[in-house]
Amino acid sequence: MSPLYQRIAIVGAGVTGVLTAHALHRAGFRAIRLFDSASSFTAAAPSIQCGPLILPCHGSRLLHRLGLLALIPKTARNDIVKIRSTTTAGHTISSYDPVQLVRDAPHRPRDSSIPTIACHGRDLYIALTRALPKHHDGVEVKFQHTFKELKQNEGNESEKGEKGAMLACFDSIDGPVESGVDLLIADDGLHSPIRSRYLQQGGGEVRSLPGMYVRGVVAADSIAGGGGVSVPHSNELIEVFGAGLKFCYCFIDDGRHIGWLASVSSNYQDALQDPQTRPERMAKLFSSFPAPVPALLSSTLPFSIDTCPSEDLRPPSTFHSADGRVVLVGDAAHGCAQELWQNVALGMEDACMLSELLSKHAPPEAVRLYSQLRAPRIKYALQLTRSEAEQALRPSKMMASLRDMAMSMMPPKAQLDAIAQLLQYDALREAEQA
Repeated sequence: MSPLYQRIAIVGAGVTGVLTAHALHRAGFRAIRLFDSASSFTAAAPSIQCGPLILPCHGSRLLHRLGLLALIPKTARNDIVKIRSTTTAGHTISSYDPVQLVRDAPHRPRDSSIPTIACHGRDLYIALTRALPKHHDGVEVKFQHTFKELKQNEGNESEKGEKGAMLACFDSIDGPVESGVDLLIADDGLHSPIRSRYLQQGGGEVRSLPGMYVRGVVAADSIAGGGGVSVPHSNELIEVFGAGLKFCYCFIDDGRHIGWLASVSSNYQDALQDPQTRPERMAKLFSSFPAPVPALLSSTLPFSIDTCPSEDLRPPSTFHSADGRVVLVGDAAHGCAQELWQNVALGMEDACMLSELLSKHAPPEAVRLYSQLRAPRIKYALQLTRSEAEQALRPSKMMASLRDMAMSMMPPKAQLDAIAQLLQYDALREAEQA
């Protein structure tokens, strides 16, 4: 472990921030402070706790290696063995087994049998926060602390560090707080103030996507019409492509609940802004989609429906400050479209790779290597997810028909090569070989 990175502050207690604390602790760090402006974990990450979560296998493998995957009971998750894309007419566009794609890799990752999983985002987040090491074990959590600035310690040597050391300054309910830090890790969201202030870089601008995302969770035994819902296979994730509309659904536990995510082009999104009328208008928009889509929508209670961010980042050119004292993770580094479910998995890669590099390399080499290794990976993921979003949200029927025709005529290998590059990636192996 690098002696110059003893004290680490993480700003943001979202999934990536919490997982970064886990990964740093596992790598041997014992002076970790996790700060968030919210009053509790429940308030710190409301978005992920409001709906279904698909964690692709390159993310679930990392959870497994950290010993955290087992914290999600098998009754509270669903192992996905097939992802199938169809048109509204029921024609199959593509179908693949994520684990098989990984096993076919020239350099197969470790734990290649670990599957893509579906669960409620709340269950994953609660499991991670409850398992955090306690203060006496090296991880201290500070709520109601809003990051203000970094500055140098101008006083005498103290618990904050020697004169000239860096101080992270926060506003808290008890007044200003200063914390001596050797490294500040920013997981402060897509519109990261820390990224804007401390990283002089190209890229990193927030961009709008051509539509919006709506998601929900419904109890399988409450589907309209009675008798539950017929899903072709309980371990399938199904995507249905329409004109300016896309609908994904699967079980997110052992058969009790179904989670869904709808992509809606900008042509329709104005009609969905009002939460009170959103369920009814969603049902009308997707009324021509095959069963069980209309029944899923009409049976989802209004309070179980939520919207997701409809923005992404232009790929940043670097992920650390010039002095190597600030580094980005999570949405602050790569907020992306909901297509291909990459946000949480990429954040897990950040946490594991950064922790491994910090344990092996002295600053600023560790964060320089982190930026060097993450840049091509994140650029690829952001470009691919944005391209997928633009494809999914083609608003005209003619353009949608051309898209479906092109996808169905494309050789299966060509269709899956891009996805395979995402799933086969091994962040820890990259860091270990650096």
